[in-house]
Amino acid sequence: MGHEVPGDLIELYRWHDGCEVVDGPERAQIFPGAQMLPLDEAMTLRGNGIDAETGWEPGWLPLFAGYESTYWAVDCSVPDSPVIRFDWLDLPEVWRAYDSLRGMLTAVIACWSRDAYRQGPQASVEDDPRAVAEIIRSLDSSTPDIDGLVRGLTSADDHVYSQSLGWLRTRLYPEAIPALIRTLDTETRGRMAAVELLGAIGGTEALAKLGDLADRDRDASVRAYARRLLNEPS
Repeated sequence: MGHEVPGDLIELYRWHDGCEVVDGPERAQIFPGAQMLPLDEAMTLRGNGIDAETGWEPGWLPLFAGYESTYWAVDCSVPDSPVIRFDWLDLPEVWRAYDSLRGMLTAVIACWSRDAYRQGPQASVEDDPRAVAEIIRSLDSSTPDIDGLVRGLTSADDHVYSQSLGWLRTRLYPEAIPALIRTLDTETRGRMAAVELLGAIGGTEALAKLGDLADRDRDASVRAYARRLLNEPS
């Protein structure tokens, strides 16, 4: 690696060298959409990714692989070993998903222990997104700047936008609802992100705003998206 490997990473692979293949080429999932890679596959993927145009830094080791070019990698080059998520088909770049590998593993264990995760068909994992977000929020080590995160959705800077949207999607702060509603008054890509997050967070105020958007927003795509979210089971 060229970097000190965190003890939590060593313990993870002592526990199990990746998930077993259970469905054709697919491995069992540890959390929704995430298959733990055997160490040899992780190292090979890491080596190939460093040289790729959209690859990762030499200190990053991919631990989990998800659906179509989604990865969770631990950054061994900095203290606490944060977990970086790649989501090339969705967000335009990588974003910091957890402040530490230990924090991520603690959250995963807590989600299983509190039934926010449950076993799905063919060794998949299903979840209750709001319950998962509540657990992750309770375990975060720092106090978030929620208004600052929501402002990031209106930024023209792809990096700022990615970091903000990724963090908000996995935390679903109920306190963000007023700022998300204000974002709908802007002329930015953050409007669609705000609609998504209002639907994911839920609650009386958020659902009322979605109903208003579905009826009379100036943008037809926003109206259609709001209607879809309102028709989805909560």
